[in-house]
Amino acid sequence: MIKPEYATYRYTKKSCEASALSRVECRIPGSEISEILAVRAEVYPANCSCCDKQIDYGGRVVFSFVYADGDKRVCRAERGVEFSHRAACDEAVDECTCVPAYSAGDVSCRRDGSFIVAAAVIRADIAVYRDEEISYLCGGDNLAVNKRPVQLTRFSFSATDGEESDEFETEYFTDLLLHSETAYVKNVSYANGAAKIEGEIVLNVCALKEDDSLVSYERLIPFSVEAPAPCAADENRQTAGAEAGSTQNAEPQFSARVSVSSANLSAETSEERNKCSVRAEFSFNVQLAQYTPETLELCSDAFSAKQEVALETRQTSFRRLKWSKTYVKKIEGVAALSAPIDYTASFLAAALPKAEVVVRGTGAGAFEIEGAASARVILSDKDGMRAADLTLPFVLSETGEISSGDEAEAQAIVCGLPVNADGSESAQTARTRRFIEILKKETALPVFEEDERYTTQAAKETQIAAGVGRRDKKKTIDSIAASYILETYLLKKKKEEKIMKKEEQFEENEEEHIITLTDDEGNEVEYYHIATLPYKGETYCFFQKAEPETEEEEEEVVIYRLSGEDENAELQPLEDDALMDEVFAEFCKEYEAYENSDEAAKLDGAD
Repeated sequence: MIKPEYATYRYTKKSCEASALSRVECRIPGSEISEILAVRAEVYPANCSCCDKQIDYGGRVVFSFVYADGDKRVCRAERGVEFSHRAACDEAVDECTCVPAYSAGDVSCRRDGSFIVAAAVIRADIAVYRDEEISYLCGGDNLAVNKRPVQLTRFSFSATDGEESDEFETEYFTDLLLHSETAYVKNVSYANGAAKIEGEIVLNVCALKEDDSLVSYERLIPFSVEAPAPCAADENRQTAGAEAGSTQNAEPQFSARVSVSSANLSAETSEERNKCSVRAEFSFNVQLAQYTPETLELCSDAFSAKQEVALETRQTSFRRLKWSKTYVKKIEGVAALSAPIDYTASFLAAALPKAEVVVRGTGAGAFEIEGAASARVILSDKDGMRAADLTLPFVLSETGEISSGDEAEAQAIVCGLPVNADGSESAQTARTRRFIEILKKETALPVFEEDERYTTQAAKETQIAAGVGRRDKKKTIDSIAASYILETYLLKKKKEEKIMKKEEQFEENEEEHIITLTDDEGNEVEYYHIATLPYKGETYCFFQKAEPETEEEEEEVVIYRLSGEDENAELQPLEDDALMDEVFAEFCKEYEAYENSDEAAKLDGAD
């Protein structure tokens, strides 16, 4: 009797990524505020947990204001507000671990009576992880097992908190108005079971000088923190069988993300030296991912002299870090301002710098980093002090260890086509078609049209579900509607691919669909059976010549009525031209239903 033995391999797997939006508002007294010059929203996370296909998360948002009062003096204020939100996620269950990343966008201010209302849309990108296990055959009584080595990568992660401080001198100022800080990782090294994460905190400060002018500073503050390698906890969970069957054969690789969780700045002034001493204290969180190459001895075959053996297999996937790199680049160029300025304007300071980027492959191991750097610029002109947003687009060409399977390039352009509710075209439809024709001349990518009816309504429903407020609906509705247009195109493409696959299967077995018929002159001709259509209580069969001699014969469709059943079934040619046209029209409708309208139109002139 066979007694198989099994081992268990346990590992961590990324189930999914969930994204959600929530709107947060706060109010400050606004009777003394003449103009808001800059406002910053910083998110400090708190709880994040999974339960019953939902993710509960929350935290605190701190709004920092720089404003001009009625006397044109620059002042500052700060307010905090708690928030909580729930996001739907089918993969989220109690055993899962959530790793959130928060960002604040669409920060705005409005006046509401005697108050100023600041608002921000908090975006939460939450990675959901869960523990998985694989049971595999490793031996047994009366069982011979052949094994082969399988390369895989164990993924593990951990979170570590760190602190850093710095002191530096600046020129004399009277008040520290606003500051922002961004951390990035420069290097992750591994030694003695621990990872060392090194990087820099980019600190930007906007301060008020004695003469009521503004000045901005930037400082790079290095940090270093050590974290235990997260794989140690995973190794302790392995069963004896898995430990015996798996070996590590290479040094682990790491990737890390650092976010500043708190920043406190204080300044001591020295009027005699005309200097200020600034002390900055930071708390930050490090999310460390470890990728450990392993070799697992798995069963490739098994047999027994006692009885027949049947093997069952299943597939799984493992995350692998190919390479990672941090790019630090200086961006220069001509920037655009959100408001016009005249010759009297002078720039006082820049605050709240940030950059948003996308990465796309360009082929041959190269890629481009494309994005825009932005900042809040405070300036003075003949009308007094005011603010404007500055935007500087950029494109960086880089090279890296990218292969064809790693690239994600644009394959096509999908344009929404505005039509009326009944499908008829409007003046906007014509303008859009003209734009599409211009676009086709400017790009080598294929350009597709997609009906955009009802996408705006779907986008509005999505905004309501996300809790987006009335003032911010205009900012997001177009992008949400565009995502629905793209989704519709992709679903249609998937359906077309499914139909094409069926057609390919038909072509592979085309000999089974060939039938020999006798034409009007008594000649035997081979035809493809292309369709069978029930219509008004009768059954009709459609054929095309298997070896057409002319283009007309290639497009010609022959229609027969099928009478009788089983062995008594026979094909009868149609003699009634009106009936033939009626049946063929129904045949074309069937093609349109399967989204083969182009083919149906081509056949529409056939006999």
